[in-house]
Amino acid sequence: MTVQKSGVLETLNGIFISAVLPAAVLVFIWQVQSLRLGLTLVLPSPSEVFRRIGVLIADPRFWQHAGATAFRSVYSFFISLVLSIVLGTLAGLFPRFRDFIGFPMGIIKASPVVSFILLAVFWFSTDTVPVFIGLLMTLPIMSASCASGIRETDQKILAMARIYGFTVIQKIRYIYVPSVLPYFLSGALTAFSLSWKVVAAAEVICLPKKGIGTAMQTAKTHIETADVFAYTIAIIVLSYLCERALGMIFNRRKKR
Repeated sequence: MTVQKSGVLETLNGIFISAVLPAAVLVFIWQVQSLRLGLTLVLPSPSEVFRRIGVLIADPRFWQHAGATAFRSVYSFFISLVLSIVLGTLAGLFPRFRDFIGFPMGIIKASPVVSFILLAVFWFSTDTVPVFIGLLMTLPIMSASCASGIRETDQKILAMARIYGFTVIQKIRYIYVPSVLPYFLSGALTAFSLSWKVVAAAEVICLPKKGIGTAMQTAKTHIETADVFAYTIAIIVLSYLCERALGMIFNRRKKR
């Protein structure tokens, strides 16, 4: 019992230091700055923003916006996941292919997101633009992670597999997958978090019918600063919860 209590206390202490205390400090600084400025249109107080969050949560339109953004983020992520496995595997196995895709991937990583969003507005419908941007921005991260995992595969183990006559399927299952998985899962978590940000940014510019980005742009147009803060906090929370859920799934996969 003493050991269990000690473990619980350590967990609670860790949560307090890593989450509760930093959040309290940020809210305190926010409150002080809001009082100092005295302009709610510029910087509303935390209490006003949290009150607006309560109002928005009770509004069905909020959940429609949140659901649309969540769908686009997850959809673009899984398309990117599939493409990254293909491109990353080819890049890891064939240096010439890695060199071939290195230049376009470098352009994607170096270019401002807003540039691709503005171009995509001319190419796709408003509902498709955020999905395309989410796919485009996460593809280099996951494909590079997959390629790194393949390149880091122990050559001695591969030589042993050749000696013992492993089939291609056996090499993939028992050698490549365990080697690639830690790299790929780490890249996937980073990419999943990024997908929410870029999808919301694309929605702000292309304005689909439903989406948190659209709601934020509407609130900005109507000078409803508290709503902009409220929607920003909402997408942060949704992104965090989904990222944690995906992390739990990945951790279970690692333990198998």
